[in-house]
Amino acid sequence: MKTLKIIFFILGLATFNSIQASTLTASNQAQHIILLQKLQTALAYAENNPEDCGCKLKEYVAEYLELFPPNVVILANIQTYTPEQIKNAAGTACAYLEASLREGFNASKFKEKIATQIGVNPNNEDINSILSDFLNQNKNKMICAKDPKSNTSRSMHFYKYAILNGIIDLYDEILFDDEEFEIDFNAVEIVDGKPETLLDYIDKRITTGTGIANTLKGVRIDVVDLGGKTGQQLIDSGAFIMK
Repeated sequence: MKTLKIIFFILGLATFNSIQASTLTASNQAQHIILLQKLQTALAYAENNPEDCGCKLKEYVAEYLELFPPNVVILANIQTYTPEQIKNAAGTACAYLEASLREGFNASKFKEKIATQIGVNPNNEDINSILSDFLNQNKNKMICAKDPKSNTSRSMHFYKYAILNGIIDLYDEILFDDEEFEIDFNAVEIVDGKPETLLDYIDKRITTGTGIANTLKGVRIDVVDLGGKTGQQLIDSGAFIMK
């Protein structure tokens, strides 16, 4: 909980050291809400991933304090999940993607299965926001296991698993719906000694001449538009530090 204590201390100082109070207006209310949501997600991610540099957290705190230095900030309770829930959710996501190769992909069923594993009512009106936060907070843990029957298989993030198997509906119906979801595409896996993000993996698949290369080029454009970076770009920006 060290990160949480630090952030509340910083925001508390900003509140008490301010001379004039500012009031939320129609013009800045949207910014206020968006920044609070980003802070909540970044806080939870930093708590669950202590090896992360916390760069996004620092960035959002600075941005918030610049816009609203005198406000008393009350953050909503951040949902935390057990290791078992996270593991089961990852396994369920991967199993559903595999099943969808035979049965077709259904966004509602996919969300229902993940929600069930993390103890959330699938009919919750905020289900899309809850799932976004869950996927972002635990982005480096949503891994599909290696197929023990294959010599060429490897473990990989379930976003990549969908790319490998051409399940683009996951992207079209959920991940790219930026009005309902705010997805962090920058989970990092170390592959052959180098950081590999979703964008790196898509580039590798395009280079191999896969039959859906043109489709993947379109997916790549959308991933970049929604903030996706290569591993090297994350290193260059300080968002990821190789150990």
